[in-house]
Amino acid sequence: MIFGMDLGVKKYPPQRAARTAQASGEAALEELLPLHKRVHHGLTALMERRAFPDGLVLLEGPIAAYFGVSRVPVRKALADLAERGVIRKFRGRGYLVDPEKRNPAPLRLAFQTLDLPARPTGDFGSQRKYEWQRVYDGIAEDVAQCLLFGTYQIREAGLCERYGISRTVVREVLGRLMTRGIIDKDRRSHWICGPFTAKATSEQYQMRMILEPAALRECAEAGGLPDVERMIARLDEVRSRGSASSSTGMSELEDDLHGAMFQSCVNGRLKASILQNQLALSVNQTFYRHFGVSAGEPMFDEHRRILILIASREIDRALTALVGHLEAARDRAQARLKVLAVIEEPDLPPFLERTH
Repeated sequence: MIFGMDLGVKKYPPQRAARTAQASGEAALEELLPLHKRVHHGLTALMERRAFPDGLVLLEGPIAAYFGVSRVPVRKALADLAERGVIRKFRGRGYLVDPEKRNPAPLRLAFQTLDLPARPTGDFGSQRKYEWQRVYDGIAEDVAQCLLFGTYQIREAGLCERYGISRTVVREVLGRLMTRGIIDKDRRSHWICGPFTAKATSEQYQMRMILEPAALRECAEAGGLPDVERMIARLDEVRSRGSASSSTGMSELEDDLHGAMFQSCVNGRLKASILQNQLALSVNQTFYRHFGVSAGEPMFDEHRRILILIASREIDRALTALVGHLEAARDRAQARLKVLAVIEEPDLPPFLERTH
């Protein structure tokens, strides 16, 4: 009621308002994720609720039909899950669900006979959205190659030619990359990327030290923490591979603690801000690609300690350990920047033009 006028604004009970805010926040966060990550999260959620029996054979086609997408993002999502050890390849076609490493016999069931929730409400598969999602990962990977080596202008025409897409789709992808803080525009409205500097690294880690503990506390107080035991098992699996660990495996571990951990956070803006301040992780990924993963990588112990504290519901100690980990990770990232600075610039796609 304003100046005697009823504006017709609906008032909801606090619990309903919280659920509405959470749904809105989750939708906003999903908008920032590439399609294969959304499928990955959807499959992970199904596995955590034990919707898939051990030994179930997962095939691209039925999963694509369930999420309403093509097989391309499903293929990548399955490969990521296999990298994490949740599913595995076997002699037959597809992947075998085997999270406990019990080597069960293949179980072939029609996907529609499983007790699954209704198809996800998120707009996974609209053609309008899918076109940009089809090329998002490739463009993001191309751009990430140059972030540490200088400033580059991104030519829209070159992207159109390289990926066979329209300028409308190119601008959709670039706009989303800018939302995530990966690229920017200069004074002439040219798309530019890089360089990612020690100062930018420090600023992003400072933001993460504020945002991530707040999100972790909110999730813990709301009882919305994910299956931390599985995260610990994934970490131990990657660690056991030692120097054979890949940058992809390390990226998935980072996503566990610094992404999936906050999925139940009600504050959508908080979650989106966390996502927008993770560019510094590209320093480590570039370092791993060039030098491999050391079996003594400090991240393993730091992550494991935090996850164990969360599993034990010692949240205050987990928050302290999280901040300590981010401080140590910041120092490592800055040291690695100096090492990467002497590496020869990689061969870059022609749509990237170095300016200085």
